[in-house]
Amino acid sequence: MALSYYDGQLHRGITRYAKEAGWILDTSMVHYGVPPQFWKGDGIITIFLPYRPQITEFLLAQHCSTVALYGDMEEIKVSRVLTDDYLVGQMAAQEFLDRRFEYMAFAKFTDLRAVNEREMGFRDTVLKEGKKYILFDFRSKKKGSSTNWLSRLKHYIERTPKPIGLLAQSDHRANTLISGCDQLGIAVPNEVSIIGVDNNEHISDFASIPISSVDCQREQMAYQGAKLLDSLMKGNDAPPKPLIIKPTSVVVRQSSNHYAIKNHSVVRALQFIDNNYLKQIGVKDVVDASLTSRSGLYLLFENYLHHSISEEISRRRIAYAIRLLLETDAPIHRIAFQSGFQSTENFCRVFKRLIGLQASKYRDNFWK
Repeated sequence: MALSYYDGQLHRGITRYAKEAGWILDTSMVHYGVPPQFWKGDGIITIFLPYRPQITEFLLAQHCSTVALYGDMEEIKVSRVLTDDYLVGQMAAQEFLDRRFEYMAFAKFTDLRAVNEREMGFRDTVLKEGKKYILFDFRSKKKGSSTNWLSRLKHYIERTPKPIGLLAQSDHRANTLISGCDQLGIAVPNEVSIIGVDNNEHISDFASIPISSVDCQREQMAYQGAKLLDSLMKGNDAPPKPLIIKPTSVVVRQSSNHYAIKNHSVVRALQFIDNNYLKQIGVKDVVDASLTSRSGLYLLFENYLHHSISEEISRRRIAYAIRLLLETDAPIHRIAFQSGFQSTENFCRVFKRLIGLQASKYRDNFWK
C-alpha cells in the first residue's frame, strides 16, 4: 500500500478488501512515507504524484501488478481507478447556484490533473448559468512565505463582490482558507462560503468552522482499486479504460450554510426547511417560521427560487434520499420514510418527477 500521502478513507477501503481477500498487506509506506527495504510482493496499490519521485522510482523497479488511484503521470501505463473530478466541480457549483450566489470562485494551489478537472467542471457550470467566475490562483513558480498566499487571498476577496461561493481544491486547502479568512477578519460563511472536496471527516468535522465538502466516495474508490489489483494478480487482463467513481453529493456543514438572498423572510424559511425537512413539516410550518403571510411567501419563493414552498421541501428530501440510495443498501421503502416522505408511493412519484428515473433504476445506473 504505497500512498503518496495519508488518507484514512483510502486506507479503510483498501484494508476492507484486503481482509475479504485474505491478503498479507504491507502498510509501512503509509506510516513512514518511505519505501520498505526488503519488500517482495505480488501487487501494489498506489498514488503516482510528480513531487514524490522516490516512491515512483521504487514502484517502477518492482515489476509487479500495480493499480493507481490518481490520474497524474499518465506516461506510466498502469491500471487506474479515478474520481469523476469534472462532476465534483459541477456539484459544488450547483450547490452555490441553489443558494443563489452570483459570484463564485475556485481556489487553486496546484496543477494536479484532478484539480484542473475540478476547476473546469466548476467554471463551466458557473458560466453556463450566466454567473461570475473568478480564479483564486495560489500557485507559485517559486516558494513563497505563508504571508504571500494570505496577501493574495486578501487581494482576491477585496476585489470580488460578496458574498462569494468559494470551492477549494480539497478539504485540506479549505481548512487553510478558513484559517486565512479568520486572520483577515472575513466572516465564513456570510461573506465567503467555502466548500472542500473529499469529505474527509478527519479534517471537515474538526476545523474551526466545520467544512462542507463534496463526497467523492474515496473509500469505495480504494475498495474498487484493491479489487482490481486482486484481479490483475490472478492473471486477468487489465481493463482498457480507468474505472471512474462518481461523487455522490455535497455534504453541507457550517462553512457553506448561507443563502445569498437579501430577503430575510425567504432566508428564514429556507433555514427552517434546512433544519426540519426530514420531519413531517408542511407549507404552514414554513410560513410560520418565515414571519410573513402565506401569499407573501409564495410570491417571494417564485421570485427568488422560481418554485413553490412544497417543491423546495421535496427537493431537499430527494437530495437526502439520493445520498441514502448511493451510500447504503437500504430498501426503497425504508429510504422513503427516512427522507421525510409519508408513503413509498409518494416518494417514488416525486423522485421520478424530479430526477426523471425510478429510484431503483437511479441506484443501478450510478454503479454501472
